[in-house]
Amino acid sequence: MPLRHALGALAALLLAPVALAAPAPPPAGAGAFINEFHYDNEGGDANEFVEVAVFTGVDVSALTLSFYNGSNGTVYEEVSGADFVAGETVGGFTFYTVEVEGIQNGSPDGIALSLGASVQGFLSYEGTLTATDGPANGLTSSDVGVEETGSTLATESLQLTGDSATGFTWSGPAAASPGQINAGQTIDGEGGGDGGEGPDLVSIAEARAAGVGETVRVQGVVTRALGDFLYLQDGTGGLTVRQTSGDLFDDVADGTVGPGTLLEVTGELSEFNDLLQINAGDLDEYDVLGTQAVPDPQLLPADEIADNGEAYEGELVRVEGVTVIDRDTGLPATGNFFDSTSYGLDDGSGDVLTLRIPNADDTTVEGTPIPEGPLSFVGVVGQFGDDYQLLLLSADDVDADGSGGDDPVTIAEARAAGVGETVTIEGVITRAQGDFSYVQDATGALALRQIESEYAQALEAGDIGPGSRVRLTGTLSEFNASLQINEGDLDAFEGLGEGDIPDPQTVTLAEIAANGEDYEDELVRVEDVQIQGTGTFMERTNYGISDGSGAGGLVTLRVPNADDSTVDGEPIPAGPVAVVGILGQFSSEVPDAGYQILAIEAADVNPEGVAAEPDPATGLALEAPNPVRGTATVRFGLGAPGRATLALYDALGRRVATLADGPAGLDETATLDAGDLAAGVYVLRLATDAGALARTLTVVR
Repeated sequence: MPLRHALGALAALLLAPVALAAPAPPPAGAGAFINEFHYDNEGGDANEFVEVAVFTGVDVSALTLSFYNGSNGTVYEEVSGADFVAGETVGGFTFYTVEVEGIQNGSPDGIALSLGASVQGFLSYEGTLTATDGPANGLTSSDVGVEETGSTLATESLQLTGDSATGFTWSGPAAASPGQINAGQTIDGEGGGDGGEGPDLVSIAEARAAGVGETVRVQGVVTRALGDFLYLQDGTGGLTVRQTSGDLFDDVADGTVGPGTLLEVTGELSEFNDLLQINAGDLDEYDVLGTQAVPDPQLLPADEIADNGEAYEGELVRVEGVTVIDRDTGLPATGNFFDSTSYGLDDGSGDVLTLRIPNADDTTVEGTPIPEGPLSFVGVVGQFGDDYQLLLLSADDVDADGSGGDDPVTIAEARAAGVGETVTIEGVITRAQGDFSYVQDATGALALRQIESEYAQALEAGDIGPGSRVRLTGTLSEFNASLQINEGDLDAFEGLGEGDIPDPQTVTLAEIAANGEDYEDELVRVEDVQIQGTGTFMERTNYGISDGSGAGGLVTLRVPNADDSTVDGEPIPAGPVAVVGILGQFSSEVPDAGYQILAIEAADVNPEGVAAEPDPATGLALEAPNPVRGTATVRFGLGAPGRATLALYDALGRRVATLADGPAGLDETATLDAGDLAAGVYVLRLATDAGALARTLTVVR
């Protein structure tokens, strides 16, 4: 991604004419892409498989293949990257295969590849389709343009051919080569490339071996990022990137780039006191490719880092059973950590490793108490001359008991433990607004009310939000029968990377009234809801609702305080609506009554079948909630049936999401998932053969 001025790119998106281009597989800059697959052959289907090319450093276990039914756009099968089998490696890409029995035979059907919450590609065969659930929900597939039939051999497949520098094309059926580069395919480490000039994409280990003065292009996941520094890691090594100003510096500051960001950088290597890095003006370009889980730190003895630090430089590591030493006295350190200060780590045999607290702008540790040992620390391996150092960058990376905390339980088990119990849970944030957030796993959900805690500050800063996976330890309490972790009762939290917001469960009001405890704090959806009232929604107000299930008056729609919802001031729909919300409870006397659907986001109360108003100049229609939090429904339409692409661009002009790409009519809907997007201004653009229409919108946390 060439560095561009934000305002110029934004204006270009709003004003430039549009020419639709056919999709080119794989997407530029992809860290993984579908390279080959087989789904149909003569006789009974056999040898069905998918091959995925994965660049070095991408966490294969974070990949998911989702198989889509073309008749209704739903997922009929999913396969985790943990089940992939590795084959040969060419140009930095390893070819993984997985056998999948029962791949549907098309007209059309599709396959999506996702990396964490980021869709890497959504292809189809024998036509296009629009996904209605799963990771590609709202996206329209790209037809590969070739197909298998009842006369295809069981030993053949569809596969990408061509050169990565100029772009691949789908071809076949041809002799299958699972786990190997395809016949007629050349990969020079371009990572799916955009055909531009520049160095080949290499692993971080290869970049480090190239040495000072070499310009390298690498991909990796950001493990830590604060102030002037970020640390990039792939499966082969780590690298420091130092930026004191510019776009990447700003992206780190505003949270666009942070731990879990999959990043590609190109720049010249230099050294500062023997620390290899890409420094300041030596960064040529960078590209955000998506998100994935931060790799687990390597558990290493402290003396191993001191003796062999070059093997771990720039990587995330963990040391256990060490005591912090004041090097002026040789005694255990006390008081608070100071910035720009080196301490010793004693593993029981003496001071064996430097613990370095960087400048205050580059760490959150400065000013925090030094716990008594033995301790466990997580940090990045740095270097200053002959001294290898453990860089302590986050206060969350200090574990006073060295145990990593209590083992988590399911949320259902936590709820069963009840009031007064201290529990550790893991889950995905489904909604977060104001003082309240809601965390859900496969067994249940739990509310958190946090006002000034570190967790609340992380939400406000956008470091975590809907779609973030978190680990929480706290004591349970109740407020009017609603179970929660209240302000002051949250002992610890840890961000675990990005995940998928679970689809809301579709239920009736009668089911909620009869079994509300089963759904409390979970994301639910009720269809065909009639809301009592006219005008606009008001904060701190309950509204009567009915859905024809015979439970009218037993469950209400609640608009919380204005700070805790974006629904206040929105129009009350006159007709039936689909309502999505968190199931809350407010009952001071009866433990299984007082259930409320909490309307958190304006987009969660959507009129059904209401078309967007057409633009007089183009005949196109495009409407979206503004601002956007989490998931929103976008309505669009064409003056006459045709082909359209609906995409979202950031302020630098980068396409960050494709909501629809294919045939469209007068009234269409698409889902915009902003849960993984940084707060800021974006452009939503509808492009057709006849013209284009754009709308600006703001993503907020």
